[in-house]
This record gives sequence, structure tokens and C-alpha cells, in this order.
Amino acid sequence: MLRVLIIDDEILAITLLEKFIEEIDGVQIIGKYTWFEEGLESFKDLKPDVVFLDIEMPSLNGIEIAERIAIIDDSIDIVFVTAYDHYALEAFRVHAVDYLLKPTDKERLKRTLHKIMKRRKMDLPELQENPTLHAQLIGNFVLYDNNGQVIKWRTKKVKELCAYLLHHGNPIHRMQIIEDLRPDVPLEKAGALLHTTVYQLRKILKSHAYNNPISFVDERYSMNITILNDLESLIQIIEKKSFDDRTLLDILEVVKKGFLGYEGYQWSFARKLQIDQECKQFLEHYVNKYNKEKIKPKQWGDALEALIELEPFVEKYYQELIKFFINDNEIKKAVDLYKDLQEILWSELGEIPNNETKRLVQKYLK
Repeated sequence: MLRVLIIDDEILAITLLEKFIEEIDGVQIIGKYTWFEEGLESFKDLKPDVVFLDIEMPSLNGIEIAERIAIIDDSIDIVFVTAYDHYALEAFRVHAVDYLLKPTDKERLKRTLHKIMKRRKMDLPELQENPTLHAQLIGNFVLYDNNGQVIKWRTKKVKELCAYLLHHGNPIHRMQIIEDLRPDVPLEKAGALLHTTVYQLRKILKSHAYNNPISFVDERYSMNITILNDLESLIQIIEKKSFDDRTLLDILEVVKKGFLGYEGYQWSFARKLQIDQECKQFLEHYVNKYNKEKIKPKQWGDALEALIELEPFVEKYYQELIKFFINDNEIKKAVDLYKDLQEILWSELGEIPNNETKRLVQKYLK
């Protein structure tokens, strides 16, 4: 049995850590303290194997405490708990075995404790982690379990809550959830509805063999399951500036359907605009890649159409696409596009296309 002691001046931090540790087999909490002098006095009697230690303690910080622990018993393993990862190097200077970022992630904590148990040659309990979920965020929100089955929702609000928690990732206060999901409902009723919706979401996820799927700590809810989604991998490709045709097709799909575009969630609009901007930057790079070549791929025109979808008042996109259609001998498409530009500029801005654009189709206009 791995004997654990916790020292942290925040009661809530101790409570969360204690809750997670109690769910891990082969580990026993033998003490918890909010100030280090009290903890240090108990070391010789308690004989801990591991100390979870907050770095940012009042008066004497965790690094200094760890050095004093090492003097008492250098076989004790130190795991630092901190809100800031810039302490990592300093933590390992005093031979800490690991460090955890607040708020504590349960799966990360499990791996840390199992690493210590393995090094101490203790019998490891079977590590049962929740399998991974897969989410579709482009267009409709669809959630698939580990077997590829679509998870069905009891109500639209249960589905929306799941998408909302997945979207935010980090723990979010219940009052913020109420404000975003139930803005027109009286507060007392909205609180009761949220409680019911969370209960139903937990029940659905548990029916698919996901244990403890939602955490509630310090009035904040968060998903407690690893969830992969179709958007994150695409964003990573965009950031690597891989301007290939395969990625372009994915980008065109995002522009067409939008981030949760078929759901109409008000709280998702800001993220949608951010993703649209990232797609726009990719498309502009793709267009510029072939801009000076005489023969352009068909996808080049598709990229311009997507840019017009994102930025309907940018005339240079229309000019390039009109020239592309004319070079491809698709005169009707070129003229129709010019007329679309005329209509949108006049109806929305009270303006007309500039002379440069008009000259491109002048001889084809009747």
C-alpha cells in the first residue's frame, strides 16, 4: 500500500486531490495539512512514501519544504502541485518525481502514482481507464463511443450540455452554464433544470461504460473523459502549414458546414468565427500557392469560392475567380458571379463593382 500525505494551503485543492486518490487502488492517504510545520512534525510517525506538496505556500514555499523533507528522509517521493508550469524545472532540481498542474487531472494523477509504485516495486492494481470517445463537431454534433456507436440523447438540452462541456474543456462554473444554456429561464428553475440535465448526461455516459464521466468541484462542471474530435486534428494540420489538396477538402467541408453550424448554439458563435478566420488564412495561402501558374487545379476555384463565402465583400476574390472561369471558358459562371457581386454590394453597401472588375466581363455583358 502506497502511503500518501498532502500539504496544501487550499482546502478545495486538498479535497479534490483526496477524492481522486481515494478512487485509486493500492493508495492510502495517511495525512493532510494546510500548513507545512504541522505536516513536518508528523513525518517521523506517519512514514509517508509520497508527499503531494503545493509549491506556492505562504511564508515558506514548496521548494524549500521539499528540501527540508529530504533532510528528514530522502527516500520520500515528492510530487509538486502547482497552477503554473514554469515551476517544473525548479521542482526537479530538488529531485521531485513529478509535478501536477491545477486543477488536478485524475488520469494524470493515476499515471504519476503508478509510476511511483512501479519504481518502488509494489504490486500495481489493474489500471482501468475510461475508453476514448470520438466527437464530430463540424456541422452536427455527434458523439461516438469506443465501439463506434452513436450515443443517443434523451433531450436536446442533454446533447447541448455535452457539446458545451466538450467545447470548454476546462471546468466551468454552473452559473456561467446557466447563463449560456438557459438565459431566459428564472434562476431557481434554471438551476434545477441544469441539475436534471447533468444527471441525465451522467446516466447516458455511464450506460456506455464510462465511469465518473462528469466532475463537479468548487461549483464547476467538467468532462472527465478523453474525447477526440474531428476539428482538433485539422487545426493541428493548419498550424503546420500543410497546404495540400487533401487538407483543402477538409477545410472546404468546415467552411460549408461550420463549427457546430447545424446546431445553432449561441455560445458556439465566437469559436466558429475564430475557426473561420483560421480557414481563411489557409485558403489564402493555398490560392497564393498557385496564383502565378497559368494552369491551376480545379480546387483553386473551390478555394476562391470558399473565401467568398467567408468574406463576401472582398472584391479581389471575385476578380480572381472571374478570371479563372473565363480561362476555363465558363463564361456564364463568370457573368453570374459578377452579377452576384453587383447585387450584394448594392443591397448591403450601396456600392457598385470597381472598373477593374467590370472590365473583366464587359464584353460578355448584354
